[in-house]
Amino acid sequence: MFKVFVSHSSIDKELVDALRELITAAFSDEVEIKYSTASVAAGGIAAGQSWLEWIHHQIRDSDLTIALLTPLSRSNPWLIWEAGAVSGLGLSRGMGIPVVPLMYGIRQEEVPSPLGQRQAKSGTEFEDIHDLLESLRLTGQLSYTSDVDLPALITTYLTAVRKIGIPRMYDVFISCPMSSIEDIKEYKQMLDGIKKIDAIIREAGHSAYSAILRIGNSRSMDPEHIAAKTDLEALTKSRRFLMIYPKQVVSSCLLEAGYALISHIPSTYFVRSDEDLPYMLRGAVEAYGSANRFVYQDPKKIPTLFAKHFDEIIQA
Repeated sequence: MFKVFVSHSSIDKELVDALRELITAAFSDEVEIKYSTASVAAGGIAAGQSWLEWIHHQIRDSDLTIALLTPLSRSNPWLIWEAGAVSGLGLSRGMGIPVVPLMYGIRQEEVPSPLGQRQAKSGTEFEDIHDLLESLRLTGQLSYTSDVDLPALITTYLTAVRKIGIPRMYDVFISCPMSSIEDIKEYKQMLDGIKKIDAIIREAGHSAYSAILRIGNSRSMDPEHIAAKTDLEALTKSRRFLMIYPKQVVSSCLLEAGYALISHIPSTYFVRSDEDLPYMLRGAVEAYGSANRFVYQDPKKIPTLFAKHFDEIIQA
């Protein structure tokens, strides 16, 4: 029996449950998966049992450890401690125990040390999940379940992950200079367009954040310090940045665009004209593969344009 220990934060339990179902379906009874938030029947911590002793036992007995990392859990000291304990145990035995950082909503450069020295995989990308299963197969000298349709199995898993969502994480941050739009008709038209874009994103199983959807028709803006804290916090937890920039105005959305750019968050700009974008953002479109832009003439057509290029934007 090949034993896998999944180190994770309790908030990410649903993601680990989905991973367990994938691995169990791929290898049947050849793999035993242990993690602290599993039910007692599935090998989790029993009532009254010392959780520290339980973790020590799993680390000692595991053949491979998966460290599940999300924007919130990546700085969890216990998760880092568990990964360090596995590495230390391997050194004391004179043999390395594989530790696989599995990333959800973070990039390789955001994986904390000492996990950053390990080959990480994305928990939301088909090829990386296939590589993870192959690593398990080769390391444990395992065989896939008879007649298993691996591509279909991985697709089912990825669909489940999209439905679960990354806890407190947004797939798309939508930004627009709404406070600078004085015409009520234009404001409502832009709000309607953002609502349609939000619906497209959610219907595809993704999540989105937009300050304007919190405000709605009231046009009552949050105080500056509250808006800055709320919106920038959401942006730091977003995987992609989308800005609708209808005209050349001074707006906080430009600050958000700059933050996304230096944070290497893939960015898309919808503009009436390239000349409306500040010089630095125009240059970013040319210089960085993580930024692109689409030109529109009629703001009513923005949702249609977004839907047409949805896959290109969402997979940037």
